Amino acid sequence: AESFMQKLPSATMDGKKDEEIGFAKIDSKVFMSRLEDEIGKGTRAMDLFPRSVQEIDEELLPTELDAQVVFELLEKNLFMATEKPTRVDGGYIIRGANKRKTASDLLDMLDGKLAKRNPEWTEKYQLNFVEIYSDVTEELFEDAILITPNKFPVLSPKLLSGITTAIALFSSFVFCIDAFGENPAVMEKLKSAAELAQNGGVYDLTWFNELLVPLLVTLGAAQGLHEAGHLIVAWTRQVKLTSPTILPSQALPYLSFQNRLKTSPKGYADLFDIAFAGPLLGLTTSFLALLYGLQLTTTVDPATAQLLPSIPVGYLTQSALGGTIVDLVLGGGDGILINQDVATQVPLHPVAVGGFFGLIIHALDLVPI
Repeated sequence: AESFMQKLPSATMDGKKDEEIGFAKIDSKVFMSRLEDEIGKGTRAMDLFPRSVQEIDEELLPTELDAQVVFELLEKNLFMATEKPTRVDGGYIIRGANKRKTASDLLDMLDGKLAKRNPEWTEKYQLNFVEIYSDVTEELFEDAILITPNKFPVLSPKLLSGITTAIALFSSFVFCIDAFGENPAVMEKLKSAAELAQNGGVYDLTWFNELLVPLLVTLGAAQGLHEAGHLIVAWTRQVKLTSPTILPSQALPYLSFQNRLKTSPKGYADLFDIAFAGPLLGLTTSFLALLYGLQLTTTVDPATAQLLPSIPVGYLTQSALGGTIVDLVLGGGDGILINQDVATQVPLHPVAVGGFFGLIIHALDLVPI
């Protein structure tokens, strides 16, 4: 610090006094304190974390005393701290090096020590092992313990989520009905039923419901298992999730179900397991539904075959896996089916249609992972 101060213009210059060159005398302690504050403000430690971690109410954040509780538990054979707890947006960071074999071993041992020493601490806060951008070493990343509240605010307003979900449910229902729109026999029967209703006559839509319901049930079952996968794995990892928000789409029945974290997982592995379990179950269910639906397509009676929904070839080719399976089962696998004009309609059983849509929806959910 002293050598740094000597290089400042506030020191003497060519033997001239500070007053002569127009600089006020700077106290070294005050200067270094301000410099440290500026470095702290400019730290990159939290650049890798989402807004939900950084934008937390001040009342929920741990204090310096709370961070000190953790710091005092750090032993040389656990975590070699290189500095005292540092305040960052969202909590406190303790930089250092993990001395255990895995991050899970470190967190389990620290959590056990905290539970014995201060049970109330664990009800409010949690420890997270992270790799952060290094500000002080030559390495790009360094180990750190992040101390945060164990509850995160949900940034999306409930009213907005509810409206979005309602729009998505309605558009999904309309999309499934529209799957029958290119079938002239279906449209003629629906037109006749509408005319009867307008004239006060009795009409029967049981035949249509028997086709529409399997499509809706297939989509719902796949998505239900998808959400169950998230919830079950989150429960085993002691992580709480919000109710899902359904995102609408024009090209699909719906785009996705979006869950948010109410409490944070302890590590990246837990976060990955929670995220991956849902699409895995959704894809598996949709794949089996597609295969079963294609078998039903080949065995359906002639009267029902005239009323089946259809998917254009151009849409089928949007999924390499789904389109290939449809071509293999219905066209023999020579590409005859999917090499037709893109506007050609391919009649499929409603279960197969639901399975095909599900493959695309749940595959898209894997993109962020």
